[in-house]
Amino acid sequence: MYDEHEVAGRLAALLESEVGVRLDLDDAAARAGSLWNIGLTSAGFVRLLTMVEEEFGLEWDLDDSVDAVSTFDNLAAHAARNATRLPDAVPVPEVGSIEAVFADTAVGDGALGETALVKTPSGSR
Repeated sequence: MYDEHEVAGRLAALLESEVGVRLDLDDAAARAGSLWNIGLTSAGFVRLLTMVEEEFGLEWDLDDSVDAVSTFDNLAAHAARNATRLPDAVPVPEVGSIEAVFADTAVGDGALGETALVKTPSGSR
């Protein structure tokens, strides 16, 4: 069993980076409410479950209660109890401190645009 707070932090970072839904871990009501209330779509929900399997090394059992995935807190608790590994730490960007830097990189016969996120000091824009 892994520490539930550590799992919650990594799960929130993955939720934001992989599904595009930001959850404030200090917001107890959001953590305890339905995942749909934080903006998760049905496609995002399937992606989240798949991501949790891949990143935490657990498999969903059809006999698991639906309550295990009804809220963020329940999902984090379930993952903490059943994880076989923890994903690498995924940094969560601070609001207002990230800017995108674009560069073109030649690949084969064409060019692909790459995006990098760069943390900048406050007020440096």
